[in-house]
Amino acid sequence: MGRGLLFPLLALLFITATSVVADRKSVNRILYAAIASATLLSFVAIFQSLGGSMSGLLNKLLGTTIPDTLSFSPAGSPLALLTYVIPMFIVTLLLAFTRNEGTEKIAMFLVSAVMLGGIVINSIFVAPGKDNTPVLLSFANSYAIGMETLKQPVKTALLGFGPEGYLNAFTKLRPAQTNTGEAWSIRFTSAGNELFTTVASVGALGLLAYLLILRRLLSQFSDTGSTTELKVIKLGTMVLFLFQLLLPANIVLLTVSYLFLILWAMELKSRSSRAVKDISLGLLEVNTLRPAQETVLEGEKLNQSRIVSLAVTVPLLVGVVAISYFAQRAYGAEMLFRRSLVAASQNDGTNTYELQRQAIAKNPYVGGYHRTYALTNLQLASAIAAKTDLSDQDRNTVAQLIQQSIREGKAAVSLDAQKTTNWETLAQVYRNLINVADGSDQWTIAAYVQAITTDPVNPRLRLELGGIYFQLGQFDQAIRLFQQATELKPDWANAYYNLSAAYKEKGELQNALTSLQTAVSLVPADSADAGKAQTELAELKKQLNVNEEGIGEKKPAAGQLSSPAPLPSPLAKPIDLPQDSGPQTTPAPEPVATPVPTPAQ
Repeated sequence: MGRGLLFPLLALLFITATSVVADRKSVNRILYAAIASATLLSFVAIFQSLGGSMSGLLNKLLGTTIPDTLSFSPAGSPLALLTYVIPMFIVTLLLAFTRNEGTEKIAMFLVSAVMLGGIVINSIFVAPGKDNTPVLLSFANSYAIGMETLKQPVKTALLGFGPEGYLNAFTKLRPAQTNTGEAWSIRFTSAGNELFTTVASVGALGLLAYLLILRRLLSQFSDTGSTTELKVIKLGTMVLFLFQLLLPANIVLLTVSYLFLILWAMELKSRSSRAVKDISLGLLEVNTLRPAQETVLEGEKLNQSRIVSLAVTVPLLVGVVAISYFAQRAYGAEMLFRRSLVAASQNDGTNTYELQRQAIAKNPYVGGYHRTYALTNLQLASAIAAKTDLSDQDRNTVAQLIQQSIREGKAAVSLDAQKTTNWETLAQVYRNLINVADGSDQWTIAAYVQAITTDPVNPRLRLELGGIYFQLGQFDQAIRLFQQATELKPDWANAYYNLSAAYKEKGELQNALTSLQTAVSLVPADSADAGKAQTELAELKKQLNVNEEGIGEKKPAAGQLSSPAPLPSPLAKPIDLPQDSGPQTTPAPEPVATPVPTPAQ
């Protein structure tokens, strides 16, 4: 259920653990359990690197379908493993140097060696140029998005875009320079570190809370008189928070960070430190040991305590019951959806359709379910419509599937109208209905306009909308959209290639030549696209009687060359759809050009 539930549950874990456990033996047990987990993760990494297949073993034992890759880790990824094992390696090494007992000392050093092996192996996996190298949003762009969040209207500035809303913040607020580099087409779901993710997702209030936690940790870190275990725990905690300031925080890093905060508080409690304070609340607080002559004042205090206890405990119990109910439904829906994806990979359309329908019925609040179900309905409708002779029953089935596809696409939009992928899916549905259902062309344009509104500096959306206008024969609008795409990403060969095609269709051959020359200059000479573009360039020059001079030097490619995709073939009899099949918010059919700053070089 995402970070929106993760953080409250981690806070509840902190309160519960620090309330019921306070002795040093328990602290050591938990610390050793964390060390054992890191050791096991490291052992799996070493086992995998030596040719073993832990994922294959788990698939056999548990019936799972984990990909059998060299970099498999139960932590989720090599980077997640490193953010856990490195702090634990430091903690274990420090404990090894401080232990006096020979056996324990040797065991600690051996465990440290295993962790070091896991660290080295996974560091190789995430090294630059490797298949598993993580692609992270740069600090500069993360900072820019965070600062833009604080400039939004008061509600967004204070509360952000939501615990799971960083993607919306990224698409809406990202600067134009995100279109440079190889990662330009990636939509990031987190910033380059946890601090900037916090700013965008939970706003100024979340940032303030995070900074107060850091301030508190730093003030306690320098406290003198700490035991050896507490010093080690403090250092481990600070290393974990340092990783949060350097990298995006995954669920493993966040959970282990809370675990070390728990250990820190427990160790302080075991020493009766003034740095921690306990507040006792009981649901049914009955004091039978008080003398009969208890004063009225004391009785009033007892009643007040009971009122506070009830005020805290009853909502907590209600919340636990509610979370448990919705969590089991969410988990059940996720399992159904996963089974639908397996069925889809096996080309089992019937089960794919039915399982996705059941997943949505169990948890209708996940936009991804609706988007996928919309496309499933569309694919099934396309498969039936491909028949040579459509019966009346077939036409009715196609119409029902199309209406359901539209309904699910609009349902995703209604759940989150600021999410670009929701509008893209709806636009894709409408696009496949052009020449099939009346009004689909305008619905498609309207949906793409909304998508562009939520992601204003995305050149790909402009290119796709320009392709719609191109296929509709509206070349002026197509040229304008293709030009905007080239302005947003000046090194994108495909944008210039499509711009050239639009100019050519309009009869502006000189402009077509200029655009095609730019496209050729951006395509690697040894690619298949280069030959295709060179041939078209030669033909265009021949029409204009231009010599072969003036072709720019070769630069790294930013994409493949592809003409606007053709629209669906018209049906002999268009399918009638309800009048409300179009998007609920229909903006002007032509998007207003977004001012484009020159991308940073």
